[in-house]
Amino acid sequence: MKRMFMFPALMLASALATIPVSAQVVDRTLPTAAIQRNAQGAFVYVLKPDQTAAMQTISVGTTDGNIAAVEGLNAGDVVAVDGFDKLQNGVKVVARSTPEAADGGGAQ
Repeated sequence: MKRMFMFPALMLASALATIPVSAQVVDRTLPTAAIQRNAQGAFVYVLKPDQTAAMQTISVGTTDGNIAAVEGLNAGDVVAVDGFDKLQNGVKVVARSTPEAADGGGAQ
C-alpha cells in the first residue's frame, strides 16, 4: 500500500484562504475584531489588490465599543476581520461578503 504525505509548509504555500468578512478602513478606524496581537504588538491582515494577505503592524489609539482608531493604515485599505487561522503573509485570499458587510457592518 502506497502512503502519501503532505507537509504543512507545502500545503500553506499553495493555500487559498477564503475569509468570510472584510472591512474597509475609513478615517483610520476599523472594527476591533480586525486587530490581532503578537509579541511585537498589534497588527492586521491587509488584503492587497493582488488578492494576497499581508501582515501590517499598527498602533491602536482610542477604542469606542467595537471600533478602534489606528495608525499605520491608509483610508481605503481592506483588512480581514475573521478567518485569521488561515492567514499569513503572501497567502492568496478570496474575500467573501456576509449580510452584515453588505449592510455596512464594517467600519464606517
